[in-house]
Amino acid sequence: YQINFKERHLSGGMIRQLLVKMLNTVYDLTNTAYSEDTHEQTSLGWMSRNVLQTKNGNEAFQMLREMMLSICDTCGKQKEGELRRRIISYIGENFRDPDLSLEKMATDFDMSYHHLSRLFNECMQMNFASYLAGLRLEYSTELLKSSQLSVEQIAQQAGFLQSGTFIRV
Repeated sequence: YQINFKERHLSGGMIRQLLVKMLNTVYDLTNTAYSEDTHEQTSLGWMSRNVLQTKNGNEAFQMLREMMLSICDTCGKQKEGELRRRIISYIGENFRDPDLSLEKMATDFDMSYHHLSRLFNECMQMNFASYLAGLRLEYSTELLKSSQLSVEQIAQQAGFLQSGTFIRV
């Protein structure tokens, strides 16, 4: 902004062309970020119109900046939501694996243990170990009701390393 709008002393026409090019980028991002949210698309359309109608380049840039920050925020939330769905799906598919751990998941998702732990706690409002134990207990309960397997066999099938851990939990 400082360079393009202030230091270069662009004419009004040049500033307008730069704003239009930036708005084209915003439109492209809007179609991606809000592909199913026509209300948000309409809202950004009105904001774009305001940018073009503003005579003050500084005001126009500030409006454009707010639009881009809003789009970036939405894209970040969408990516985080997709990651959360992938993580929950992964756990649902692998909870019976006795080697399943936050460390293994962090490696499989190519992220740090601490980042995954924080993300999981925010998403599920509980820690990974509690969530995993809950899934395993739920599965074990179903097996206890519907099978003739021993407690030790059920513990193994549910992903508990030892039947003692299963009994204690």
